[in-house]
Amino acid sequence: MKMNVLIIEDNAVMSELIREGLTIANGFSFDSSETLSSGLFKATRHEYDIVLLDLNLPDSKGVDTLVRFRKATGNSIPVIVVTGEEDLKTLISVQRKGASDVFTKTKLRWDELSKSLHDVVRIHRSPKIFREAKTQLNEAFTTLRMGVVHG
Repeated sequence: MKMNVLIIEDNAVMSELIREGLTIANGFSFDSSETLSSGLFKATRHEYDIVLLDLNLPDSKGVDTLVRFRKATGNSIPVIVVTGEEDLKTLISVQRKGASDVFTKTKLRWDELSKSLHDVVRIHRSPKIFREAKTQLNEAFTTLRMGVVHG
């Protein structure tokens, strides 16, 4: 199953590098935006499995970028921050504000990013998969009970 990824990154070269680096890993479908506002527009109108978010965009800077994204979308879409920011306080703050993972652009490794994408999406989907399985199990028990009562 392809994973739908929204990249919110104002640097076109970096956005293309991410696409190329993750294309090697396969299984990804990409969409991109260069501003937070256009990224929010897409994120609220299309289904994405995960968002890769830069912190410093033309219309938003720093941790506030993640805070604004979360406020607009809730926790419905997991976010991995990929940033040029290397200040440890900022990186810790980003995780405390709801990023599922954080990568700095200078130390970015495609295998690690790919693994994180898959892990984060799997974890995010787990409650939904559990609810669906529980519903199916309840339906099976109901059918079984009806068969025992009427059989």
